[in-house]
Amino acid sequence: MATRHYRTHERFLVKLPLTVTSLQRSVSALGTTCDLGLGGTACELNVPLRLGEPVQLVLSLDVPRVMSGKVAWVAWAEGSAVRMGVRFSREDADELSDILDTLGVSHAKVGT
Repeated sequence: MATRHYRTHERFLVKLPLTVTSLQRSVSALGTTCDLGLGGTACELNVPLRLGEPVQLVLSLDVPRVMSGKVAWVAWAEGSAVRMGVRFSREDADELSDILDTLGVSHAKVGT
């Protein structure tokens, strides 16, 4: 029997434009978030990044927000899009909490 994975942090359905840039290579990807939470985000991008690769994310809000993390998983989406999960750095927890409060989703339910 397979072991189920449970998230440590709740995820919220949030669609935001973002740019994800590798911190090891000169590769950047454009796309949108699918969900967002204190632990990370799932997103759809135009370019795949490598599993485990450290990345910088710029979330497009009224003021761009910069986050850091690592690629947690990569999968193909419909068409030529790539779905990717990013696990955020713990140092960004306050920034993420502020973003979720700004978006008004901190008490909503959801998750992927």
